Amino acid sequence: MVRKKNRDQKKQTKLYIIEAAVVFALVIGLTVYAMIRSASLVVNEKKAVEIGDETFSVADVNYFYYSFFDSYCKEYEEYLPYMFDRSKPLKTQEYEDGRSWFSYFLDETVDSMANIMGAVKAAREEGFALSETGEADIRDYLDGIRSVAENNGTDADSYVAGIYGADMDLERYRELMEYSWLAKEYSEYKEQSYTYSDGEIEKYYQEHSGHYTYADYERLYFKACDHDEEPTEEQKAAAEEQARAVLARVEKGETLKAVSEEYPDAAYYATEDAYYSEGYSYGDWLFVEDRREGDSTVIDDGKGYYVMVFHSRSRREYATVNVRDILFAVDTSDLDTSSADYSTKRDQRFEDSCKQAEEIYEEWTTGGATEELFASLADEHSSTSGREGGLYEKLVKDTLDSSVEHWCFDEARKPGDCEVVYGEDGFHLLYFVQADRPVWMQEVESDLRAEDMQSWSDGLASSVNVRRYEKALERAAGSLS
Repeated sequence: MVRKKNRDQKKQTKLYIIEAAVVFALVIGLTVYAMIRSASLVVNEKKAVEIGDETFSVADVNYFYYSFFDSYCKEYEEYLPYMFDRSKPLKTQEYEDGRSWFSYFLDETVDSMANIMGAVKAAREEGFALSETGEADIRDYLDGIRSVAENNGTDADSYVAGIYGADMDLERYRELMEYSWLAKEYSEYKEQSYTYSDGEIEKYYQEHSGHYTYADYERLYFKACDHDEEPTEEQKAAAEEQARAVLARVEKGETLKAVSEEYPDAAYYATEDAYYSEGYSYGDWLFVEDRREGDSTVIDDGKGYYVMVFHSRSRREYATVNVRDILFAVDTSDLDTSSADYSTKRDQRFEDSCKQAEEIYEEWTTGGATEELFASLADEHSSTSGREGGLYEKLVKDTLDSSVEHWCFDEARKPGDCEVVYGEDGFHLLYFVQADRPVWMQEVESDLRAEDMQSWSDGLASSVNVRRYEKALERAAGSLS
């Protein structure tokens, strides 16, 4: 299912750097392997960090360091050229206030390790064990490492030692993975354990209503100068004069949009779902409690003047939805878009995707057309991994493929509806589970849960004693450092 980013997506806590190291080991190329191997074979300090009763070697630290570094680079990929040079040692590049990027990543890594081991400790005390699925995933990843090692002409122990350090072997690698997986599963269990009554949600909403209401407004901007310049008094006076002339006409009954057509150099904008942000000079004006329909004003932002017209403010009352999805993905990345038969080949792949979806739909209908059967078919056939039974919960508008979204939020939709739907990424077989809480309630609940999880996460590191051995830690990260 295509899901677009929205403003409510939250960054994961340090507990969730967990699986990246495994992926890193599986996809690492031979050239990178050789580069790290040549730099790290001599690393064999057995005591770099002590966390609780567990001692971690430099090789162990590398397991977490590389995962954090890899995750960070993926998250901030478009900004990396402005942050540090990956071709140069991180110790030679300043992060801030004289602190190097190596030091930043190392400190974050050790903090993450403390959080993970804190979660492991809490899980064990509660009797929470790694799931069978988690154990199976670890076995699969280890088999993958053995395969990659064989393809690189070595054995698995030598392969992971070559990446992480001489103290690493596949058995230790498995132990670190189990810590990571257990921490992940326990934190997910903990997150779901927090529940909130409607009264608690309403109370939090009233205390933070500005964050959950959306404004319908128009604006017309008269700039006094270019963004990278400072306006003169004359320029500001001219821009303000135009803005106030427009305001006077709006206050007499003309619409801002109609008036804006007489000012082609001014920027007109209108929206129905603006959310509060301290970064905008007009944010406080839009979201002040006593703002009323038709209110208008002129606001100075330092570089020019906004003519503002307020229409309404509301919270998102429509219901979120829960659906199950079986995606039959279409990949056209290997096709030559300039070839004469590109469209034919692309269309054939979508036809094949549609045929697959219809075949599974037929299997579902003849098999009893139950939600349980659909979930089983999703686990077996969907191109999307990591969604048990293909389940997506609490979906909101403007986050999905347009065709999928139209189907999911159709007012006539009812539990049990199932249909093959075209998507930009291939055909989907969709099953409608139910409508859920209104969006604003889900937003509030999500923030309440995030606050509780952050407090819980903050307490994990303090639940275990951490002792760093700085000379050993300076040897971490191989050639990256």
